[in-house]
Amino acid sequence: MGKLNLRGIMFTAAAAAAISFVAAPVFAGPAGTYKRPNGKIAKVWICGGKLCASSAGVSMFKNVRRTGKGKWAGTMKHPEMGGSWAGYVTERKNSLYVQGCVKGLGFPCAGETWKKQ
Repeated sequence: MGKLNLRGIMFTAAAAAAISFVAAPVFAGPAGTYKRPNGKIAKVWICGGKLCASSAGVSMFKNVRRTGKGKWAGTMKHPEMGGSWAGYVTERKNSLYVQGCVKGLGFPCAGETWKKQ
């Protein structure tokens, strides 16, 4: 049997760690700053296990809870239109798809993609 090549083992382990770091997903959750299609900025954060957001000084999400991997649902307020909507948020790579529907009906719905800044 040959000598144990400790240097080779350490190099292989370091290379594997570097590859796994590089392969990690770019999108690490919904918290962050986003640009809405109208150019306004929305800030999103986790608050008490729920998703919170504000844009133009208006709190947009209320009781928005995780419903699955990358999916959230709850009550939303549109900063320009006002009113309460049944809201849904879907996490995508470097963006959020935010959709609001008339409460109680489930339709009509309108949505927009927020790009992470």
